[in-house]
Amino acid sequence: MADTDIAQAKRIVTAVLALVFFSLVAMNGWFIYKWHNADAVFSSLTNGKCELTSLKYTPVLPKQMWDFPFGGETWTDVPCNVQLKISKDDVPETRLLRYTYHQGLLPNVLTDTCKNLVTQTPLNEPFDCCYQVDADGKVMKAQSIGFSMISFLGSGGTYKGKKEELPNLPLLLLMRAVGLFLATMLPLGFVAVCCVRNSVRRAEGREYMPLEA
Repeated sequence: MADTDIAQAKRIVTAVLALVFFSLVAMNGWFIYKWHNADAVFSSLTNGKCELTSLKYTPVLPKQMWDFPFGGETWTDVPCNVQLKISKDDVPETRLLRYTYHQGLLPNVLTDTCKNLVTQTPLNEPFDCCYQVDADGKVMKAQSIGFSMISFLGSGGTYKGKKEELPNLPLLLLMRAVGLFLATMLPLGFVAVCCVRNSVRRAEGREYMPLEA
């Protein structure tokens, strides 16, 4: 093989490895950001009372199923845009309401829907909920959302049920972020260190190579 072919092959391999590296870094960053966002959201939740003022709804995609490993808790997060009033003095408006549908041994994907959960919620009757508050303790006026970033983040908005009753999503996301880091970045770092050491050894070998007579 000619030297030019070898050089071109090295450039291709280097480009592929660089692409893999930056893809893994981006993936790890995304997992860490999802955990950080969920932790911030859950830390700012406070318990209160909410009321549905209408049974009209708009599903917000995608609903997400979460599960802790080794037979832990499994649930579906079902986000719906509904006409919601938070506390007695609040004005009803379209807000994001997240339902937590607890799954059994066999996941049920037929009834973990806005259609089923919203219609089962009593109309104009207070129910336990939790929502985000700002630094002054006021309800954050998070409006309804569509197919946007918050849908992918899996957290944010108003939750049906008390804060202490919600599954520990931040812990699950932290476990996934740590697991991904250990499975990707540590082996990649080890390979990178080995490559650097081999390059240094080859450079040292060329430096001390005896000159021909």
